[in-house]
Amino acid sequence: MINQMNANDHTENQFFHALKELQIAKLLHKSNITKSCGVSAYEVFQFLLLLIFQGKNLFRFLNSKHKEQAVSKNTYYRFLNEVSYNWRRFLMLLAVKVTSVLTGSPVRKG
Repeated sequence: MINQMNANDHTENQFFHALKELQIAKLLHKSNITKSCGVSAYEVFQFLLLLIFQGKNLFRFLNSKHKEQAVSKNTYYRFLNEVSYNWRRFLMLLAVKVTSVLTGSPVRKG
């Protein structure tokens, strides 16, 4: 059990390092994915993405003993269904960023 916890901590550290390296917060902001109050859009996105990489389900997580670590269910659903967020732009910017990081070439601004 302890080895599994250390593996999860290591995975989470790599996950957060990758998000920082890819400048996800900046990409979200450039794509008009922001919130006016409460938990930031970056934190909501980060939590949802971490659930995916850990193979967990939002519904089950919110009904588990760890639910105090999360914000309200409505926050996540409103975040995912907000029509003003430009998810296509975010995915395009993310693809460009990932490609530049993997190839080692700088991203051209324009």
